[in-house]
Amino acid sequence: MLESKNRISILAFGILLPICFGGAFYYLFCPEVWFVKVLDDLTGLRCHFNLNNNVIPLVILLRFYLFDFLWAVAFANLILLVLSDWKYAGLIGALLPVFIGLCYELAQLYGLTYGRSDPWDIFAEGIGSVGMICLICVHRRM
Repeated sequence: MLESKNRISILAFGILLPICFGGAFYYLFCPEVWFVKVLDDLTGLRCHFNLNNNVIPLVILLRFYLFDFLWAVAFANLILLVLSDWKYAGLIGALLPVFIGLCYELAQLYGLTYGRSDPWDIFAEGIGSVGMICLICVHRRM
């Protein structure tokens, strides 16, 4: 079972920080994203930087895949936080974000939800969730 101090660390640094950082990044650099449009309509802010025409590979990777990566990291940490006593928590934490991402991309592909399907999103989610679980397992063994 996780100690209270570890639970707070996972909540703060493993869940809230990636979501807040990713959300702020998306808000600033991806104004065409659905939830950014909703925030703009609710707040009237519209404070964005245009990266649409950028051809620098790092900027393209950050713009299109950072939020998927951070979402998977946060979700994997949430699973570990909730299921910390369960033997298969690591496996579920690594695979469930990828499975949900795959379902969402398929829904986009078939027009069931807003957005453009991108198989690389699933790859970014896989790197995020599997990488996070591996880091946690290594840390626990130290």
